[in-house]
Amino acid sequence: MSAWDSADRRDRHAEQMAAADVDPVAVQAQYGADVSNAKHPRPAITTTRGAAKARKSVTRAMGTHRERGERGR
Repeated sequence: MSAWDSADRRDRHAEQMAAADVDPVAVQAQYGADVSNAKHPRPAITTTRGAAKARKSVTRAMGTHRERGERGR
């Protein structure tokens, strides 16, 4: 994965975009984003935490409900 953040890869990608007639401003923006991120995207989807656990929620007893007061109309 260390090859992901290389100047050669960024240059090749910018050249490919330019060859595909992509707007030079967009090529420059993509190049800048690559430099700013500078990491392979795969670690972004891996996690070190365990699975999420459901929280207990407060529920009302069956048959009870909240009534609106006179001001609520």
